[in-house]
Order: sequence, then structure tokens, then C-alpha cells
Amino acid sequence: MNDMQKLIWELPEQIESAVSVGVEGEILDGVKGVLIGGMGGSAIGGDLLSAILRMNSNVPVYVNRDYVFPRWVQGKDWLCVCVSYSGNTEETLSMYELAKAKGCKIGVITSGGKLGEWARKDKVPLCTIPGGYPPRAAIGYTFFPLVRMVFSALGMEFPEDDVAEVVSLLKEVRGDFSSQGGPPARLASEIKDKLPVIYSDERLGVVTRRWVNQINENAKALAHFNIFPELNHNEIVGYMLPHEVVGKSIAMFLRDGKEHDRVSARMRLTGEILARDGVRTVDIYSKGQSLLARIFYLVYFGDFLSYFLARLYGVDPVPVERIAWLKEKLRGEK
Repeated sequence: MNDMQKLIWELPEQIESAVSVGVEGEILDGVKGVLIGGMGGSAIGGDLLSAILRMNSNVPVYVNRDYVFPRWVQGKDWLCVCVSYSGNTEETLSMYELAKAKGCKIGVITSGGKLGEWARKDKVPLCTIPGGYPPRAAIGYTFFPLVRMVFSALGMEFPEDDVAEVVSLLKEVRGDFSSQGGPPARLASEIKDKLPVIYSDERLGVVTRRWVNQINENAKALAHFNIFPELNHNEIVGYMLPHEVVGKSIAMFLRDGKEHDRVSARMRLTGEILARDGVRTVDIYSKGQSLLARIFYLVYFGDFLSYFLARLYGVDPVPVERIAWLKEKLRGEK
């Protein structure tokens, strides 16, 4: 088992470890809004949390991928959680400074770096997570401490039962998922040399982004995602041209049987349209009772899919030289 395959396999154990990560400092409650700042693998946890809370919280939870954030985020009524696995992500450091200047409550999740130093110096709530992982392979550590921090600020109970279901479900399916004859490996063989397009409804939109990110970084391949019902108002027309791209596309619909009935109808009809254009469509259904479990089932499927696609392309899924090169060049331009 190579490094990335091992890291994916061990996600259930990572989650078990992540839920025990403590918080240094007091998490203040009574917030009227939550802003989660991060980039890449460090930001996906914010998307997951936003998806979980979308229909269960009276407080808006907004994910920010930028150096700045909206002007309406300011003052002690807002909690800004800065998530940077390395602790040195320049966009997240910029957001920390801005949140501090605007008087927001701040929380930090990191393995160290400047962000960890600043958090200790300013005595803001800090979750210190283990280092040494590629950020995209540390989703357990960047998500579950975030859940604990934000749920505490919102006066909500940590979802112990849902987390237990996630761990149990992932352990149950990982033998099949990691097999050369399992569903992720079989789908990877269909995707090779095609443009994978991943679709879902709004609730599972975070998973479509995760699949694209993992295909990008692990398999070093292009992919695209979009969301129902919005894509029915524009993107389906785009399958007409160019013929070379349309003919090389494969559309995957991430589903869990819980989508709005009108979205289900849209998915079925969209599949019929794409079939007329010669585009293969595949439905991938989640498993699990809770939304958290269903999301992580699909996340886990996509992680293994990207690993097997990397193998088919003959690339090492771990290094991301282009990101490292870009960061080095940006440091030289400061």
C-alpha cells in the first residue's frame, strides 16, 4: 500500500483521533455569523460544515477563499475561524489580520506555522492538529475540530452519533473501495482519457468540489463540477460544442435519494439530454442514515477514485509540484 492509498485507507482512524483534539482557550458563544477562511484542502472542511448546517442553523456559515472578506463581516458578533493546515497559507494569514482589525471573534485550526504563533500570542481559541500530511489527506483533522469549535460557538451539541456512524460506515466499505475490482477503481477505468464532470444537488455540492480537487491534485487531471438545478439554466446547452470535448466527457451524478423531487426529475431529464449528445452518465448513490455519513461515504469514494485514476495515468498522487513552484515564486515577489 503506497503513501496516498494508506492515507486514504486510514481516514476512519484519523477521524477517531481528530474528534479528541482539544481547544486551547475559551470559545465564546452568542455569534450571529460564522466565517471560515482557508484554501484548498484546508477549506473543504468549511464547505462540509456549511452543508451540514445549511438547513439546521439560524446562523449563516460562510466559507471565504480570499485575502479579504465581505464588509458585512465585522465586530464581535462574527466568529472568523482561520483554517490553514501548514499555518503559513498567505490568504488565510491575511484573513486573520483583517478579522483581528475588524474586532471579530477568532478561532484557529492549524498544525503550526505563523498562524499557530499568532493564535497563541493573541490568546485566541486554537486547535493544534498533527502535521506531516498533504492537506487534502488531512480532512478528518481539518473538519471535526472545526465542527466542535463552531458547534460550541452556536450552542449546539457535538454530533457524536453521526460521527460514530461515519467511522463505522467508512470502515465497512474501505475493503471494497480499495480493491482493484471495487466501484472506485471500476469508475476510474471509465474516466481515464475523458473529462469527468461531477454533478449533484446543493446539499452535496461540497462533495462535487472535493471530487474535482482530488482528481486535480492526485491524478493531475482536469475535472469540472456544477450543481442542480442551476446547471439546467445554462450548462446543458454547452454540451453542443466543441464536439471533441463533448465526446470525451463523462457525467457523474452524486445522489443520496434525498434530493428535492423536482431535482430528481431534472437529473433524469438531463441524463436523457446528455445521452442524445453521446455523453455517458453514471449515478453514484450514497449510503448512511445521517447527512454527515452520506457525505463522507461519497467523499471516501471520490478519494479512492482519484487514487486509482492516478495509477492509471502512471503519476504519483502525493506531490503537487506546480503548487509548490507557484508558492515559491510568490514568496520571491513580496
